[in-house]
Amino acid sequence: MKYFAVPDGTPAFHQALEQVVFEQIQEDSILMLWSNSPAIVCGAYQNIYQETSVYRAWKRGIPVIRRDSGGGTVYHDPGNLNYTVICDSDGSVNYDGVMAGILTALHRIGVPAEKSKVCDITLHGRKISGSAQKISGGRLLHHGTLLFDTDLTVLHEVSGRSGRTYHSRAIPSNPAQVVNISQYWQGTMADFRKALRAAYPADLTEASLTEEQLRLAEQLAEEKYGSWAWTCGRSPAFLCEVTGELSGKPIQLRYEAKKGVITACELRSPLLDPHAGDRFLGAQLRPEAIEALCQEITDEPDKLAELIL
Repeated sequence: MKYFAVPDGTPAFHQALEQVVFEQIQEDSILMLWSNSPAIVCGAYQNIYQETSVYRAWKRGIPVIRRDSGGGTVYHDPGNLNYTVICDSDGSVNYDGVMAGILTALHRIGVPAEKSKVCDITLHGRKISGSAQKISGGRLLHHGTLLFDTDLTVLHEVSGRSGRTYHSRAIPSNPAQVVNISQYWQGTMADFRKALRAAYPADLTEASLTEEQLRLAEQLAEEKYGSWAWTCGRSPAFLCEVTGELSGKPIQLRYEAKKGVITACELRSPLLDPHAGDRFLGAQLRPEAIEALCQEITDEPDKLAELIL
């Protein structure tokens, strides 16, 4: 099995790098361990607006990234260790087989983790890892998270979607109680990464990515994973219904969106013009664009923008 050291980079770069390695390196199995700066990473078939507060994330400077595999939404930060396994495939998903390696490594370093459901890992009954797979060209890409010392306060803040109802064909995430591995394992993230790699049940051979592969990853990060069209525009068409409060008065919001653009919008509040919703028609669901429109109709633009996004 080859082990590739993953260079530092943006969350979009790391998604792109996985794709480049998956598509270009066809021989042998591969293991990669890597961490991101804060980011929200959604599945390929999800509605990002249903999965996370895009507006709160934007205010915090946290990008939302759409990956190239299915599954649910996960939160990355420097306290989360991501692992990637790439291997040959017979054309079917293989969670049990691939996850056996990471579970063995965790057990060897004293973390009594267990597989849960189809593709989760738990520790003392609480989730520490979610994962997803993609199969193409006779190869399987498996990537998963390992919550080591993640800021769970931020995770809960940006994932809150209460007070709203979504109607769409998007695949929703399955929320679960989470816990950090660091509560049960002494050491730093660097210690954890080193120990996990040493305990992985395979002969690991150091390998290096070429300059051309890194260049392709940078290009793909800019053109695909860092683009609004890929991340937001690919969200399935949806209807969102929200109830809330604005300046102490009730507000009801109902809007429809397709390819990340508002196609119908109704805003009902004693404080707003009955036709206030019309201002949002044709608007892209970009935080900066929605905030600017909210500034035109209310003294609490942040509050209204958060209701929409």
